[in-house]
Amino acid sequence: MNIANIEIKHAATSTNSTIDSVVTEPRSTSSRKDKIELIKIISAILVPLMIGVFTIVTTIQELKSNKQARDQELLIFHLQHEQNKDLADNAQKQTILNEYQSFLAKLLREDGIQLDGNKASRLVTRYRTLTALAQLDPTRKVFLFKSLYEAKLISYKKYNATHNENPVIDLSSADLTNVYLEPSSSSIMDSSVYEQMDLSGVNLRNASLSRLRFSNVRFRGTAMDMVDLRYTFGTSVDFYDSSLNQATFYKAEYKDTIFREARLKNANLTRFICKDCLFMDSDLENAVFSDGNYYYGDFLGASMSNCIMVNAYFLNSSFAMADFNGCTMHKVEFVDSDFQRANFQNVDLTGGMFINCAVHDTDFRNCTMIRTELSGSTFRRANFERCTGLTDEQLKQAKTLAGSTLPNVQQLLHTGVANLERIASGLPHEDLCYGVWLDFNLVSMRTETIGNKLYELRSNLELQRSRERVKELEAQFAQL
Repeated sequence: MNIANIEIKHAATSTNSTIDSVVTEPRSTSSRKDKIELIKIISAILVPLMIGVFTIVTTIQELKSNKQARDQELLIFHLQHEQNKDLADNAQKQTILNEYQSFLAKLLREDGIQLDGNKASRLVTRYRTLTALAQLDPTRKVFLFKSLYEAKLISYKKYNATHNENPVIDLSSADLTNVYLEPSSSSIMDSSVYEQMDLSGVNLRNASLSRLRFSNVRFRGTAMDMVDLRYTFGTSVDFYDSSLNQATFYKAEYKDTIFREARLKNANLTRFICKDCLFMDSDLENAVFSDGNYYYGDFLGASMSNCIMVNAYFLNSSFAMADFNGCTMHKVEFVDSDFQRANFQNVDLTGGMFINCAVHDTDFRNCTMIRTELSGSTFRRANFERCTGLTDEQLKQAKTLAGSTLPNVQQLLHTGVANLERIASGLPHEDLCYGVWLDFNLVSMRTETIGNKLYELRSNLELQRSRERVKELEAQFAQL
């Protein structure tokens, strides 16, 4: 019976297991189908999406490639256009030059080198020349210019100091900007020397003229801003009323040259040598004179404010009414030079020298005179108020300080009285350094005390000493 029950239970268990298996199998199959369907749906979505992305990327690349190709084509076209334009422009300029040369050659054959046949010839030639120069590039301008010079059409004749014959062609207002005239051994028409040439009123801005030699050349009223004149040599050159702002004269050397009323603001005159040059009424503001040498120069009324004059040397030069306000003059040397009513306010004269100079009615207020030498110079009515660095030893070097106003007035008054008392008592006075206080003719308010003391001492001497001693004392005063 037990065996029968066991078999029945086993059969029942098997039956239940079979039923569960039959029920579970359809559920698993359904889940797989759902996953497959989901994969199919995702695939159906992704494939077009990927194709679309690929298409977009490919299209972008193609567009980019096409744009690069178009840009390259445009660049080539632009370059070709510019090249063609340059060729056409070059051909046009060459045609202008050729036509001008043909015109000039024909005119010279008909009227001669002086164009004397017809008064209108010079006017027509000037017009054609100015027109051609305005249209040519700098290289062809140089060629045309040198042609005119070689033919002596822009040269003038100097008969005497007052009479000159003007050039055949008047180049005033001609456009010679940016020309390069420096000598070159490879040039057929090369010339480093220009004589008897008249470039008055010409526009030479930013031109390069370095290493040239000028003799009797006129640049009167010429526009020469930023012109390069390095290493040039000039004799009897006339820059009257010319504009030379920011011009460069580095290591140039000129003689008998006129810079009168010229404008040389911010000009570079470093190591410039100038002999017998006239700078009267010129504007040299902010110019650099460092390491330059100037002999027998005339700077009457020149405006030289804020200039740099380090190690500059001036011999036998005149600076009457010159304005040096704010200049830097470290180690500058003025020898045998004249300063009449000059302005040295706010000037730094550290280490400078005034050797045997005549300095009258000159203003040195607020200047710096540390180690400045005054040997043998006469300072009459000079104003040294608020001047720093000026010592007694320096003042002893001066030949006279008559009528001058010194920085430490009260101390000088005291010293002057003491020196007078030394003279009156017959004591040695070799250390006497203030000649300004010993002049009988002083009427300055600042020296009134000294004058009164002088007369008081003289009166006492008349009472105490003989007339001969008084005359001897007056002779000493006269020598001072």
